[in-house]
Amino acid sequence: MTSGLSNRGDVAAKPNDGMLLWTIIKDLWDPKDNPGGYVSLGIAENTLMHDKLSAHIHANLAVPNHSFTYGDGMTGSKRLKASLARFLTERLKPLGDRASGLGAREPGRGFLLGQPHYGAFFPDVEYRTGCKLVQVPFHEVDPFGLDAVRKYEDALSAARAKGTRIAALILCHPHNPLGRCYPRETIVGLMRLCQEHDMHLISDEIYALSVWNNTLDTDPAPVPFESCLSISTAGVMDPRRLHVLWGMSKDFGANGIRLGAVVSQHNPALHDSLTPVGIYSSPSAIADHATANILDDRAWVDGYVEENRRRLQESFELVAGWARDGGIEYARGANAAFFLWVDLGKAYRARRPGREVRDVAAEVMAALLEKKVFLASGEQFGSERPGWFRIVFSNNGEVVSEGLRRIAAHTDGDIGRQLSEGNVYVDSVILQTLQDYPRWDQEGALLRYKPLNFDKIHPGFRDVWASWYAVVVFGWINIWNAEKVDQGPVEYSDFELDGKFMRRTKENRAGIGPGLIYVQ
Repeated sequence: MTSGLSNRGDVAAKPNDGMLLWTIIKDLWDPKDNPGGYVSLGIAENTLMHDKLSAHIHANLAVPNHSFTYGDGMTGSKRLKASLARFLTERLKPLGDRASGLGAREPGRGFLLGQPHYGAFFPDVEYRTGCKLVQVPFHEVDPFGLDAVRKYEDALSAARAKGTRIAALILCHPHNPLGRCYPRETIVGLMRLCQEHDMHLISDEIYALSVWNNTLDTDPAPVPFESCLSISTAGVMDPRRLHVLWGMSKDFGANGIRLGAVVSQHNPALHDSLTPVGIYSSPSAIADHATANILDDRAWVDGYVEENRRRLQESFELVAGWARDGGIEYARGANAAFFLWVDLGKAYRARRPGREVRDVAAEVMAALLEKKVFLASGEQFGSERPGWFRIVFSNNGEVVSEGLRRIAAHTDGDIGRQLSEGNVYVDSVILQTLQDYPRWDQEGALLRYKPLNFDKIHPGFRDVWASWYAVVVFGWINIWNAEKVDQGPVEYSDFELDGKFMRRTKENRAGIGPGLIYVQ
């Protein structure tokens, strides 16, 4: 039985990993209200400044009657356009006049997109327009260096050989998920490439103001942000081919304010083509009014941007420091946006020496979801190497710390390596006990926990009590107190019979003794 949908509709209707996001956000962790929910470090939201943003909107949201009508049309109010134009001129420093609008593309054309890339570019471009994204791999070449320009040209030639006409090159600048900015010389090189091959250059600069100081990384050295609009196109490319995107969702931590703009300074024909389709993505009048209120308060915006940068830097240092201390590889040189690009697959394999891991990305994701922590997998971001994930650090410290704690449960190295490096991480202290676990379960002392795929275990081998302790032991070591005992336990009976290692009290029939702990 056919669906009755178009080919594009059939593609969009197929289940995909991106749909997991909408399940996660319905069940987010809260230490008081929802302690059993998911900790999300995978959604590109900045909640660090919600207190200040909310206060400003509440204090200034006097909605005029005009906002309850169609207003000035479907592409935004006159006031908003003037506010956006002034604001972006001040912040992006364009060399010419400015104009704002929305974007359109011709079905069947191709768009070059470097790897890794923002995961939702595929549905944004392909589902809505029927265009094709052509991924550009870089292998060992720095995707932000001049040598990367040749990689774009190679991908362009390969696409043309397959019959795909490339209409444009998309940059994410600052980059999602790498958090880096493109140097001026690389941007100029890409402009020349676009001019030579009759392509447009579309620069997504939605993180333009979320740039902060990276005091940890020196190689590669972080690069200051320069908007493509601030770079002269004279003798480089036709300025009618340059378009920049910006919106409220990231720099102002307002994903719920669905409002953005295309800045195309020298292409009035593009502006004319956008007005008829503006009805399909028109901002609400309330969002229009609230945004204009924010952007017109220039002193408040200055303070907001600086404080946001400071808080982002603190959050980055927390997560990057965690990765460094844990021996987790991450992409260096970030100084913008909300992300740390980390190789959890490498850490996952290190805990399983000698075991073949066929699909490390899938295994790590399953392990994370079992622990109820959500990250964006590199598989959805065009990662050239499996096992890379994007950690979003732009949340309050309690959420970020809880997420890192859960991630660490699946990425810490084995105990032997930790001991050899003098850097031991204790996942859990397991008390040796003679206690009756089924009775503990009956008394409500055990958490009800079933591991991933528990239902696939043959019924004859399942624990009839379904009472599981949520830890997998890959190795252990006995550590004893040399001031209390001469040597550690040798035989298993030592645990049960020797009072040095096992102590019985009235309150606790069997518990830890004065000289021993287990470290997983």
